[in-house]
Amino acid sequence: MAKAFDLRYPIYSSGRFMRTGKDRVEVADVQVAVALGDAQVRPGDLVVGDDDGIVVIAQGHEERVLQVAREIVEQQDHIIEEVLAGSKIADARAAWLPRAPARGGALRTSSSGSAEGRL
Repeated sequence: MAKAFDLRYPIYSSGRFMRTGKDRVEVADVQVAVALGDAQVRPGDLVVGDDDGIVVIAQGHEERVLQVAREIVEQQDHIIEEVLAGSKIADARAAWLPRAPARGGALRTSSSGSAEGRL
């Protein structure tokens, strides 16, 4: 593990993991859907991770997810600015966060595993 960290090689786990699979692991398949916990990952999906976690973005949704992520960062930056200027966080959030829709508004996974709905 130390060598992997020294090389900045990304390793993520939620639970137990093998230190190495050398001479014990064989490739069973490639370019097939896999389940990582509750997430389905299909060939062509984008997997992005950092120290806070991992997100799977379904192929074809990359541009919309990037747009929404940028909007969230912009909103958060405005909230931080207002709080640093003396506003209460509740007031800053009320000023910059959009009102939640009464229903829907989030992506959900269908029984086929594809994302549907709207962001």
